[in-house]
Amino acid sequence: MNSFKSPESKPTFTVITPVYNGEEYIRETINSVLDAAKGFSLEYLVVDDGSTDLTHQILLEYSDSIQIIRKQNGGEPSAVNRGLEESSGEFILILSADDPLFTSEIFSGVQEFFNRNRSAVAWYPNWRKIDEKNNLIEEIVPLEFSLERILGLGMCLPGPGTIFRASSAKVIKGRSAEIKFASDYEFWLRLSQVGEIVHRNQLVAQWRQHSGSTSIALRGKAMGEERIQLIDSFIEKYSIDRELAKSAKASARYFAAALGVFDKSVTSRKLMIESLLIRRGMPEIAKIRVVIFALLHPASFYITKLIAKLSRRFFNKINSI
Repeated sequence: MNSFKSPESKPTFTVITPVYNGEEYIRETINSVLDAAKGFSLEYLVVDDGSTDLTHQILLEYSDSIQIIRKQNGGEPSAVNRGLEESSGEFILILSADDPLFTSEIFSGVQEFFNRNRSAVAWYPNWRKIDEKNNLIEEIVPLEFSLERILGLGMCLPGPGTIFRASSAKVIKGRSAEIKFASDYEFWLRLSQVGEIVHRNQLVAQWRQHSGSTSIALRGKAMGEERIQLIDSFIEKYSIDRELAKSAKASARYFAAALGVFDKSVTSRKLMIESLLIRRGMPEIAKIRVVIFALLHPASFYITKLIAKLSRRFFNKINSI
């Protein structure tokens, strides 16, 4: 059974693509889903989060093949949640508008896995990183899931291609609309309290790295502050082992300090000292050069700018010879 709009019978899969001004890649992504979904019971929901470019016109070209949901701009978490509300599939895949599928294997064996593993709520695969022209950058093999890694070390282990139970996502009410930069990470944290998140040792997904990617374009002070707030809030809400909580808080502050070493407005030195004091030593994820840069902040900010300026002058002089 092939169905890309909501069928009369409940589909096995729902693919949700939130999109905002995604005219450059959305057609490629839609075509990839329609190709990969052949032979599977699936509905495809594309949530247009108030696009102002040609995205909506492109979506209309596929009105016979996808379900288009148009809403006022509210950010990716709200678009994902709208898709979850409208979904009818047993299993959900959130697919970014610029991350086309490259294999139908992403859907193969999923239902069988969840039937065998009743306590599992999500299954995350290996994935590859590509550039704007679909050239391979590298292949990523995530570590096996554990709360110590995702919470204590701040690793977002589930990535592109993660498929999860719709019922479990609805129990925790989807993503938090208040989380701007790490709503996926915070979602996996809360989902881990419902059931098991399991690594799938297969390369079946990909993520596109480009200048418009949220995780690249929106770094800085706000991202670091958000990570601290969401970690502290999670620890307060759930019964977390004391040592694990200390590790998580230290890692969150290290992460924020690292993001701010090249921003003179960020109190990287204060954050790094807090991290070291909470952990009573170096956090497990710490790199010594980052620690030194943060402890020298804001001097390191000006030193880095000076080195960059001198380097430009040097290479300009060499090129002029």
